[in-house]
Amino acid sequence: MKRKYLWLIGGTSVLLVVVAAFLLFPVMGAKNANDKVYVAAEDAGRIDVISPKSRSVIAKIDLANKEDADDTMYMAHNVQVAPDGKSVWVTANAMANHTASLKTRILNKLFPTAYADEGHDEVATSSDQVVVIDPLTDKITRRIDIGTDLHLAHVVLTPDSKFALATSQNKAEVYKIDTETFKVVGTAKAKTKTNAEPHGLRISPDGKTAYVALMGDKSIGKLNLSTLTFKYIPLNGTPVQTGITADGKYALASVFTDKSMAIVDTANDSVRYALFPSDAKGPLQLYPSSDARYAYVADQGNDFGQPAGNSLYKVDVQQAKTVQTIPVGTAPHGVVVSPDDRYTYVTNMESDDVSVVDNSVGKEVARIKVGKKPNGISYWTKQ
Repeated sequence: MKRKYLWLIGGTSVLLVVVAAFLLFPVMGAKNANDKVYVAAEDAGRIDVISPKSRSVIAKIDLANKEDADDTMYMAHNVQVAPDGKSVWVTANAMANHTASLKTRILNKLFPTAYADEGHDEVATSSDQVVVIDPLTDKITRRIDIGTDLHLAHVVLTPDSKFALATSQNKAEVYKIDTETFKVVGTAKAKTKTNAEPHGLRISPDGKTAYVALMGDKSIGKLNLSTLTFKYIPLNGTPVQTGITADGKYALASVFTDKSMAIVDTANDSVRYALFPSDAKGPLQLYPSSDARYAYVADQGNDFGQPAGNSLYKVDVQQAKTVQTIPVGTAPHGVVVSPDDRYTYVTNMESDDVSVVDNSVGKEVARIKVGKKPNGISYWTKQ
């Protein structure tokens, strides 16, 4: 009887150790990983962390502000790893504010008169934030209040990681944030005939210029980061995201309504277009390869009256030509290419997963389930 009792105690101890190890494995895996992919799971209100090695989610970072009396939930729209690898930045919109403003903007585009006042009775109370994460621990280290009802879209960092830029689609502003003090040190206002609706943006390799997709103005805003003033490059349609080739020669923009990718010669601001196949639904995010030869573009559709797409386009930048169509998940949105150019990772908004594409063969080789409505995506490597 005594032996049996001791065995049960020992068995319980072993069981507890096994359970504890199982529960801690994702955390330990996240801390020990040399490469990680960060995914903004917007409707889940969190950042999912993927291991490229195991092709699985190894951590989930809840963006809810537990120190807030209202326990405010935040929707993660975009995520960006700093170039020095020391931090991960997220645009986080207070959930009630974001849902109301997003609904208003979509309805206004579809029915501009009938819904002109939609959402005006909803009062924004919580500040939209830029959230900073330590990639070594995957813990939130800073919350930077920017303002209410902004719809913070994308965030990027200068090549030296000294400043972050975040766009407000509602206010037509770009905020410059000091990454040492975590303070907003400047604001650029896009002054156009209509609300410019700045969304995606990228910074030139020399750190002097940001190229901003101005959805409402159908242009690229060329932002001088010293003076915080804009020049405007007209486009054929509505841009959503931009990209810069590694050599700095070309600025790229996905043009949703024209179903194309704009290619801007940064030396003279001349524009060419790479057209997508006739059955394209509308491109969202894009990402150039590190050799500056190709850009990978997610054909999301699923907006402005378009059905959801399921393709990733590979574009030859120099030739301005789509050279490959790669099937992925439903409504592909965010795109990032691994530093060695071997794989492209694509967030699929409607199938709630991430496609892993082997660039050498141009095929999806894995699909990883993540939180609801995955948007932005960024790749981290331990330095």
